[in-house]
Amino acid sequence: MNKINKLVVCKVSMKLILLFFLNVCFAGTQVEFDDLVIKNNFIYLNESDNKYTGKVIGLVNGSVQNGLKEGKWTYYSAKNKIHKIITYKKGIKNGLQKEFYENNSLKYVGNSINGKKNG
Repeated sequence: MNKINKLVVCKVSMKLILLFFLNVCFAGTQVEFDDLVIKNNFIYLNESDNKYTGKVIGLVNGSVQNGLKEGKWTYYSAKNKIHKIITYKKGIKNGLQKEFYENNSLKYVGNSINGKKNG
């Protein structure tokens, strides 16, 4: 293998190592909802100036992308029973919404589009 080929292989290897490191460090970010702060409708980790991206765990479970709720969020009661399930898109209620009584029976089911109840 000549010097140019060795240099190319080395650069490619370094990029792969960097991508792996970034994926391990940031892809698995999880925090408790109580560790987050909501300012101007965006979610931040504690008092950070950077919008949070990652998973939320605990009595509230969901995902955050660039400071906005994304996808299915599950809210639990203090007794660890599902209280609400709300679907978000870019921080706005969008999709299936469910609410439950303390005995787990369904209290409400509906749909939202762009933050407004539909039906």
